[in-house]
Amino acid sequence: MTKTLAGASASYSLWDDAEDAAMRAAAHVPADVPARAPSPQALRKLAPRVYNAVIDAPFGKVGIVTAADGVREIHYLPGSTPGFAPDSELAERAAAQIARYLDDASASFDLPLASPGTAFQRRVWDGICAIGAGSVLTYGELAQRIGSISARAVGQACGSNYLPIVIPCHRVVAAGGIGGFNHHGGDGFFRDVKRWLLAHEGVRIR
Repeated sequence: MTKTLAGASASYSLWDDAEDAAMRAAAHVPADVPARAPSPQALRKLAPRVYNAVIDAPFGKVGIVTAADGVREIHYLPGSTPGFAPDSELAERAAAQIARYLDDASASFDLPLASPGTAFQRRVWDGICAIGAGSVLTYGELAQRIGSISARAVGQACGSNYLPIVIPCHRVVAAGGIGGFNHHGGDGFFRDVKRWLLAHEGVRIR
């Protein structure tokens, strides 16, 4: 059973100040921008991450970030990303369960989750966890289910999901098509990953 996020910590930093500075320099972030201004979502697009495991997937690779209190992040990565064997018991558990799901769409997850997120985001993510494999909801339907008036806000929370696959945000789609994925709205790698995951579960949406 997928665990909810009620006990997850509110925030965390994966890098220390020296690593932040080096990453910002590599990404050409202006010096006058406050050091903590970029969001975690933006930072993860600016520079390579340190993963506790990188495993093969039919659509590329999956990167896993863990900490003492649970699995922190899961990333979809291109196939050219070097693989990395799990470096901890938790990373090994997460890698094994994700690999099992990629082989069998009916597989469930039993992992400690420690992703950051606002109260609203966690409410959306808990709603996503209630969508079974092979089923989809539109952003508007999920908004109604969790008592939100904004399908757009639900879509943003879906895109900010730190734990895709385990929290299966690919099962939330647009009213007129597949919708965006991982804060990417157009065709390309991320939407192809979403198509693969849905097809893996027996759902075909263009």
